[in-house]
Amino acid sequence: MTAEAQSRTIADGAAGIEVAGVTDRGTVRAENQDVWAAFVAREDTPNRIGLVVADGMGGHAGGREAAAAAVEAAVLRLRQGGAQPDLTNDSIHDANAAVAGVRNLIGGDPGTTLVLASVQGSHAVIGNVGDSRAYVIRGGLITQLTFDHSWVGDEVRAGRLRPEDVRSHARRNVITRAVMGVPVMADVLNTVLQAGDTLLLCTDGVWEPLSDEHIAELVSDAGPLVRDLERLCDAALDAGGRDNVTAAAVRLTA
Repeated sequence: MTAEAQSRTIADGAAGIEVAGVTDRGTVRAENQDVWAAFVAREDTPNRIGLVVADGMGGHAGGREAAAAAVEAAVLRLRQGGAQPDLTNDSIHDANAAVAGVRNLIGGDPGTTLVLASVQGSHAVIGNVGDSRAYVIRGGLITQLTFDHSWVGDEVRAGRLRPEDVRSHARRNVITRAVMGVPVMADVLNTVLQAGDTLLLCTDGVWEPLSDEHIAELVSDAGPLVRDLERLCDAALDAGGRDNVTAAAVRLTA
């Protein structure tokens, strides 16, 4: 991790959940355009957890501002209810409206990826636009829950490109869907978590330089979740990652 890395624990496992996140500008980018946020609504039983990760679009003016506005708007909406698909769609709609506000203020075409999760008990609802990802790590095995809205992601789904070739493809950074203040279709999915599971949200600065198996190995440690995420960040940079690096996660410990 670099001197600009920031990590934070939101919940330490005392109530059967750990929630944490980390972000790092990395060694190449002049600005960190990644933003994350998380909360635990302790007034609910069981506790309701919200996670949001955004990656401002590089090459577009206002990428950082778009990511920050999208995360803030999504969190505000997620705080209003439980793990429900309609609330997830509303959160992405609000994030999109917030990015439209950024565009109106600064001009250009600011945009961001957005992946978010609302977790209550064992039920999780995940929303996604762009190529940031959601994974679940269970028993040392990892499953990618989201589809990448990118040129290479479309090629994989069409059977014209192998998943293992995505990370090195020349067009891997071509995004086909993003939160840019104009109508956009989000993917929304439900999943059931088990005790011991880790639900990980991350930007391409994490998954691009690291294999899924390596991510699973780094996030399957028995130590504090925030330490696993810091190791994940270190590994992405050590593997030659040239982007901002951000990950947020929730782990069910009971």
